[in-house]
Amino acid sequence: MIKHPMKKDSFGVWEVHIPAKNGTPTIPHNIKIKISMTTSEGERIDHLPAWIKRVTQDLNVSLGCHLLEPTSKISMEK
Repeated sequence: MIKHPMKKDSFGVWEVHIPAKNGTPTIPHNIKIKISMTTSEGERIDHLPAWIKRVTQDLNVSLGCHLLEPTSKISMEK
């Protein structure tokens, strides 16, 4: 199901138009947002919009990564 189809411009940048509802912006100010897209190969990818006008970071939330070295071999299967 495609709620809002995206279009690629002449520079290869994807854009989406989300119309206002009853004159009110669909995306409220100061809300958490990311874009979820399904590629032509069927892969779902999530992104922050590249040309978003304002972003903030919650300094109380750590988004760090940790390397774990397992004691036995791990097999990844799809």
